[in-house]
Amino acid sequence: KEGETIYDMAWYPGMTSSTPSTCCFFSTSRDNPVHIWDAFTGADRGSYCAYTDAEELTAAYSIGFDNDAKKLYCGFNNCIRVYDIERPGRQHSMIKTFKRAHRETTGQRGIVSSIAFNPDRSGLLAVGSYSRNVALFSSDPPTLLYNLQDHKGGVTEVKW
Repeated sequence: KEGETIYDMAWYPGMTSSTPSTCCFFSTSRDNPVHIWDAFTGADRGSYCAYTDAEELTAAYSIGFDNDAKKLYCGFNNCIRVYDIERPGRQHSMIKTFKRAHRETTGQRGIVSSIAFNPDRSGLLAVGSYSRNVALFSSDPPTLLYNLQDHKGGVTEVKW
C-alpha cells in the first residue's frame, strides 16, 4: 500500500499469531513516514514521522528494533531516530552518528542503511552506512565505540 519505493521493512519481533495485536510489520518508503501495518487486514495502524529543520517530512532509509521490541530505530542521514513503539507520532530521541566541530569530524557519515542489535542483550548495535562503513554503538547512553571504514561499497545489511 506504500505509494513510493520501499526502502526497508521489518516484522514486529514480538509477533505471535495467537495474539492479533502483535501481528504487524513496519515499512519505510520514499517521501513517507514509517508505517505500522496490520498483518491480517493490511490496515495502517499508525505512523512514526520525522521532519527536517524546515518542517518538511523526511523518510527513514532503514528500520530496526531493540532487543525488547519496545523501541523502533530508524536510520536517516547522519543520525538514528528512536521511537517508542507504543506511541506512534513524531516524538523521538536522536542519536547523531556524525558530528562536526571546530573543523574536525567524528563518527559515521552518511545515510544509515542498516541497524541490528546484538542478540546477547548487551545494548550494542551495529550500524551500516551507504558511505562504506560499519559503526558499533552502545545504546545506553548512545556512544560511538568503533567505526570500521573503507569497505569496497555501501553497506546494505548488518547482522550479528
